[in-house]
Amino acid sequence: MVNEKLWYDLQTVLSEFLANHKPDGAYVWSKTSNGRVKVGATYEAYTFSGNDVIFHVDRALSVEYADRGYGILVDLTADKTSGRPAIEAFTIGGKELIENELTGVGIKNG
Repeated sequence: MVNEKLWYDLQTVLSEFLANHKPDGAYVWSKTSNGRVKVGATYEAYTFSGNDVIFHVDRALSVEYADRGYGILVDLTADKTSGRPAIEAFTIGGKELIENELTGVGIKNG
C-alpha cells in the first residue's frame, strides 16, 4: 500500500528504468480508434527476483503522510513448510462475536 505521492514517484522511476534499461525490448504504446498513437503506461506492479510487488494507493496514507512518499509492504507469501497462508483470521470455535467490557472512571466500553 502506498500513498499518492509515492505512487507518482513510482510511475516516474519505473518509466525511466524502462527507458534506460529496456529489460524486455517492448514499447509501451497503442493505436486509438482514430488511427493516432497513444503513448504511456501506468505501472501497477514490479517483479523482482521472482516476487511480484503490487502497488495500491491507500487514501488514508495520503492523508496522514501528505508531505512525502510513504508505503507499507505486506508479505503474502505462504509458509513453505506448513502451507499456512501468510494472513489468517483466528476466532474461538463456535464464536462469531467476542464481546469484552473495560470499565474505568465514568466509561464502559464493549
